[in-house]
Amino acid sequence: MPGVLPSLPNSESYLCTGVAVPVHSLYITGFVPSARKDLVHHMMLIGCDAPVSVAGGQPNLWNCGGTLGEDSLSSPGTSCPGSNYSQTLFMWSLEGEGFIFPEDVGLPVGLNTRIQHLVLQVHYISNAGISRDTGDWSGVNVLYTKEPKPKAAGVLSMHVQGKVPPRTRMTWDSLCQVEGTAELEPFAFLGHTHSHGRLVSGWKIPRADEWISLGRSNPRAPQQFLPTPGNLTIKPGDILGSRCVLDNTDSDTEVVQGLTSHMEMCDFFLYFTVDISGLQLAQAEQQGKLSAAGQQCTNPGPPAFSWEKFGLRNIPRESVYAVDPK
Repeated sequence: MPGVLPSLPNSESYLCTGVAVPVHSLYITGFVPSARKDLVHHMMLIGCDAPVSVAGGQPNLWNCGGTLGEDSLSSPGTSCPGSNYSQTLFMWSLEGEGFIFPEDVGLPVGLNTRIQHLVLQVHYISNAGISRDTGDWSGVNVLYTKEPKPKAAGVLSMHVQGKVPPRTRMTWDSLCQVEGTAELEPFAFLGHTHSHGRLVSGWKIPRADEWISLGRSNPRAPQQFLPTPGNLTIKPGDILGSRCVLDNTDSDTEVVQGLTSHMEMCDFFLYFTVDISGLQLAQAEQQGKLSAAGQQCTNPGPPAFSWEKFGLRNIPRESVYAVDPK
């Protein structure tokens, strides 16, 4: 953030700032976050396919969270105004750690890719302690190299938009059919909820009664990317699923999906690699090797949708029982 002083007219604010990617190919190799959880609920780094277009206000700072914004800034309605494509590249919450890719992996941006601009989204929940002289400089240091990597990284994500009735503990489920033409190798995941979350899990579902874990996390612990278990492969057309366990048993108020820290979210982000050795980035794009990068699947919550309602069976108990806090 460029030394911002959020006034938080609605108690919380979503602010975005961006930077253009140089006009050549780069390979991101890691992310190092810098923020305080007493000020920032979460940060998200997003790749956009076009330069950000914001009318009025400060040229490199805008509102990007619906009604959760600053009165003095423009509100274009999205984190990537002017873009037709976006991909979440990194997420941080609750003082999670950064993430460094394996040595042979890079996330391609710039020339011959669909990512031409990087946008940082910051969800502010407090302005206490921010110096009026310097403002807040929360952000993410992006590590990169110009040297091509044999494996290209991408992010696929699953989301649920639902409601949790009062005095209820329930699950929100999502399903996603993988796009593209390339075999994917997942290597890290992150589960994200707000305060009602007790467990986030991801699964590969080869058949209606077969489940292979992509990872489980406790969303009350620092939310950071964690290694996926084992050596897994995902093929185009495979079905993936995610589940969040949400607990509202101590409240008489319904909780709905939304942007504020008092509402809920249910997100599962999956890092994967694609073998592009021997290919130029333009060739990899033309062959659909990177088509799954940026794929987002969103389902409604119950009673409209659930794994059971979809006909899935033998659902693992590990998708229901929470991970012990660390």
